[in-house]
This record gives sequence, structure tokens and C-alpha cells, in this order.
Amino acid sequence: MYCRMTEYQGEIPPEIPFHSEGRFVIHTHKDKQGSHFDLRIEQNGYLLGWRIDDTELRNELWGTEKLPHDLSWLDTENTSSATETGDYRWFSHGDGNGYLILRMKDPHQITYRVERWGGFPIRFQRALWQNMRKWQLTPSQVLSLIEDGITARNYAIQRICGLGTYLEGDNFDASQWEKVMSRCSFNEIYANLKKWEARFEAQSPPTTRSRPEKVDESWTETTNSQKHKNLISLVLGHERQQQQ
Repeated sequence: MYCRMTEYQGEIPPEIPFHSEGRFVIHTHKDKQGSHFDLRIEQNGYLLGWRIDDTELRNELWGTEKLPHDLSWLDTENTSSATETGDYRWFSHGDGNGYLILRMKDPHQITYRVERWGGFPIRFQRALWQNMRKWQLTPSQVLSLIEDGITARNYAIQRICGLGTYLEGDNFDASQWEKVMSRCSFNEIYANLKKWEARFEAQSPPTTRSRPEKVDESWTETTNSQKHKNLISLVLGHERQQQQ
């Protein structure tokens, strides 16, 4: 189970009941997935915790729930990976969502709103994995392609709206077109864009901005004539030398 923790400013909503309080500890680790820290809070005889995909407390944290751990993890003297300790207060209906107040020893306090998330449906995860395998993509490449795809879609839609406004003026409802196109596939958007571009080219065909001028080549005739004269003079001069 995943969770999202965002820093919360203000009072805890009164409809969220107090759940528990006690000690907490943060341990830093590094595994195959990279550096991270575990946030563990003391419960009745065990530690509840999250694996946080980060190296320090920030305004927004993402993590996964961990299995219960032994209370011995609170013993920081025998645990070199412990980087932060203190007290906590947990407000929740018991469904994994709630508000977590962490009081450090420095002293410093931070409140997080904790939202539990079950993740993507299994069909989506299977389709994602199959396409990653088909196109030989890494997770980072998938994220980049998502961003590129969104950028390309937005550009094509804005292009359609620009052409439509130019061609139809006030009769073109750009907001309605944006709404309709946002629900279309990229192939459908591209097909519509090609139609608008064809209309634009038919109404405003490209014109030649400059035309080539005829080059004056009369100088070549003079040059060639002079070359012939020079060659004849050279031959006649050579013959005179032989006769002498």
C-alpha cells in the first residue's frame, strides 16, 4: 500500500479523532531501489512504519507501508542508521489516512497529512509492463515519454485553435475545441490538425518571395576571344623563332 505525506499547516480538523501517540525513529538505508529512510512510530507492542523514497523530511513525501517491526528498533544506541528521534501524535479514523505530528528533539515540529493509496489497478500495471517490455523502455524513459506526449498533444491542440481562429474568426469556439480534443487520441488530434493545415494552405498558398535574375554571361565571349588571340600570338611567335 502506498501513501503520500504532505506538510500541513493549521489545526487538525475536529472530525479526525486522536488515535495514538508515542515515540518515533527515522532510519536511513540503501538497497537495490536506492537510498531511502524508514519512518517508524510506536504502537501497542510494535512499530508501524513507512519506507519513504527520500533521504530527508521534505514538504512532500511518498512511501510504502512496511510490515510491523520490533520495538527494539527504537533503541538508537545500538542502531547506527537512526538519524532522527522524537515523539509523535497520530490522528486517524484507523483507515491509514490521517494527520501525523512529529516532534523532534531539536526542538522542531512538523505535521503531515497522510493519504493512503492502493496503487494502479492490476490491468493497468500489466498493460504498462507489457508495453515497457515490447518497446524495451526503462521507468525513466516512460516518464519522459509521458511528458513528451503531453507536450505534443498540447502543441497540436493549440495549433488547431490558432488555425481555426485565423480561418473562421469569431465563429470558431476555441474553448469548445480544446475540450473536445482533450478527449481524443493523439492520432485523432493529428488527423484534425492536418485538415486545418490543408484549409490554411488552400486559402493562403505559399508565394515565391524572390525570383532568380538572368546572369550576364557576355563577358565569357570577350574572355574566350582574348584567349584565342593570345594563343595565336603565342603560336606565331614560336614559329618566327624557329625560322630565325
